Amino acid sequence: MDLINFKNIIDESLISFINKEKNTKIKEILVHSLIGGKRIRPIICLFVFKNFFGDIINFNQDKTSIIYKISLLPEIIHNISLIIDDLPCMDNDNYRRNKETTHFKFGIIPSYITIINLLNNIFIEFKNEIDVNKKIK
Repeated sequence: MDLINFKNIIDESLISFINKEKNTKIKEILVHSLIGGKRIRPIICLFVFKNFFGDIINFNQDKTSIIYKISLLPEIIHNISLIIDDLPCMDNDNYRRNKETTHFKFGIIPSYITIINLLNNIFIEFKNEIDVNKKIK
């Protein structure tokens, strides 16, 4: 599988993650914050997974795999850190790469709510997927 296919699958997984949000305002902020980008972090994760588990996982057919969901984590956490970094209490940036920052476009309080919502959605997404008692062999 090549980089473009990995990126497309990551984008599809991210859109699926966003579409689970029921609040339309938060969903709009998630689209603004998460859509776009090179997806380097999740692609690196997928290459690591492919290197270690390539013979177990069919990366071409199993696009809903937990592996793809896990690969979203660095991207989501990175975007949370960007939202935080741009807030007035930090850098107070109004633009990032010629795009309005989350707090500048939607407000400070909605930005904080989105951060909390993203963290909560990560836990909801994975609570039934991960067995903390399972050991890696």
